Amino acid sequence: MDATLEIIVADGLGAASQDAIAQRAQVTQSAVRHYFPTKESLLKAFFLEAIDRIQQAFDTPAQGSGHDPQREVLRLVEIQLDAILDVERVFFFEALAYWTRDSELSAIRKTWHGQVLAQYEDRLRQMHPAWSTDRVSDTALQVLTLVQGCWLTLDAHEPQKTRREAVLRAVTRLIDNTGPG
Repeated sequence: MDATLEIIVADGLGAASQDAIAQRAQVTQSAVRHYFPTKESLLKAFFLEAIDRIQQAFDTPAQGSGHDPQREVLRLVEIQLDAILDVERVFFFEALAYWTRDSELSAIRKTWHGQVLAQYEDRLRQMHPAWSTDRVSDTALQVLTLVQGCWLTLDAHEPQKTRREAVLRAVTRLIDNTGPG
C-alpha cells in the first residue's frame, strides 16, 4: 500500500500499474497479482486503506487535551485536512473521478462521510447543547464541506501552512457561533 501511495501521489492513478508497484515495493509482479489480481482490486484496496488510516487517526484520542469538544472537532478537522493537503491536486481530481465511477467505492465513501459527520455532530452537540438538531447537522455538514473543498478553493501556490490555517480559522468561527439555535 505504501508503494501504491507513493506512485499515485507522485505520478497519478494511471501510473499505478502492478509492475510499477511491484518494482517500488521490491517484490515480484506475481506477488502483487497474488493479493490483487487486477489493477481495480489494487486501487480499491488502496482507497480502503486510505480511509482506514484516517479513521484510525480519528479514533485515537488526543493526548492531554481532556474532554474539550471544540478542541476535538478541530483535531478531527486537522487530521482530515492534513490528509488532503499532503497530496497533489491532480491526484484529488483523479481520485474523485475514480470514486465516482465505482459504485462500491462511492457507497463506502458515503458511509465514511456519514461517520465523519456523526463525529462532528456529537462534538457540536456537546459544545452547544441549546442548538437544534438541524443546526448541529447543518454545521457538521458545513465543517465537512469546508475541509473537503479546501483542495479546490484554496490557491495551491500558497504554502500548505497558510491554507491549513485559513480552513482552521473558518471552522473555528463556524463552530464558535453561539447565536440562537
